[in-house]
Formats: sequence, structure tokens, C-alpha cells
Amino acid sequence: MDKCKAHRECVKACGAIRAIDFERAERERSERFDMVLDFSAQPLDTHRAAAAGLPRAGRRSARAGAAAGQLARWWASFEKPRFFAYNEKICAHSRSSKVGCNQCLDVCSTGAIAPDGDHVKVDPHLCMGCGGCATVCPSGAMSYAYPRVPDLGARLKRVLSVYAQAAARTACLLLHNAGESRTLIAKLARRGRGLPARVIPLEVIIPLLSG
Repeated sequence: MDKCKAHRECVKACGAIRAIDFERAERERSERFDMVLDFSAQPLDTHRAAAAGLPRAGRRSARAGAAAGQLARWWASFEKPRFFAYNEKICAHSRSSKVGCNQCLDVCSTGAIAPDGDHVKVDPHLCMGCGGCATVCPSGAMSYAYPRVPDLGARLKRVLSVYAQAAARTACLLLHNAGESRTLIAKLARRGRGLPARVIPLEVIIPLLSG
């Protein structure tokens, strides 16, 4: 590169267009993406639970293939369910800029909760619906909100109608959680024949609430 910089013929040839400029300072860029495939050696998301739409591939080619396959299945457009209900009037996070409680911020495994003045704000796209914030909230300001039955029914209707149009045969729904069941289904796809074509896996989030 140093030798290249010593010869400015390409800059002269480019002329007033100035497409080539060794002195151009790097500028900050900010973009928004629905999905990101993380190939970095150290994960971009350092929270305990990975955010939705951010699979980790790392440097290993085997993991990269599995992560790319995971992204390929996330092609549909959907509205992110809200798994929380927040009442800022009884929130004990802060009063008059004096912080009193950080329980929900500390327990959130995806970093979905952030300070917002005397209150907190929750990013529904990062929230994974674990229910940890509702469990530790001392005032009851944060509570778990199950997805509404009509919303779940509408989701099932869309899934089954699309399958019926594409395959014209009876489908079978496989309800599973995001833990061991998801792992078993992935292993079945990698090491076996996978699920039968008529079986549609539907992940259901089970909240971790104290009894």
C-alpha cells in the first residue's frame, strides 16, 4: 500500500471525479438490518441469550453452514409479539434522576431493557419472552404478557393456509420450545432425514416464571 501511495498516477487519471483519494477520512456508518450473520471470532452480541435474527457462526465453516440455513428459514415478514406489560407509574427504577432499582436491567439476558429517564424502555425486537424481568420486579411495574389467543390463532391460520396453497395436502403442526426441542430438530436435519415434509415446526415460548 505504501508503494502504491507513492505513485499518484491513478489519482491524476481519475481527475476531478476524485473516486480515488488516499487522504479521505473514514466516516461512521449506521445501518439497520433485520438479520445479521455474525462471522466474527468474538460474537457481536455478548449477552447471555442471542437476540433474534443474529445467529452466531464464528470462524468454523460447519457452524456457518448451519447458521446460513437458519437465516434462509427466516424469510417471512411478521409482527414481533410483545411478551411484557409495563406500568411506568409504579416503576421504582428512578425518581428525580436518582436511580433506585436496576433489577430488570440486570436480569435481562438480551439487553432488551434500557434506562429511559426515570423509567425504563423495552425493545420488543430484542425481548425473548423469558419473563425474568417480571420475576424480579419489586413493584409489579413489569409483568409477563402472554401473546393473545387471537394473535396465535391468526398466526396458525396463515401458516396452514400458505402450506395448503403450496402442497395441497393435510399438514401436521409440531409444537416445540426454544430449548432442547429446537436442538433436537436441528440435529435431526443435519444427521438424519429431517422432519417429514408435511410436518411444520412451530416454536412456542414458555416463560420462566416463579410459581
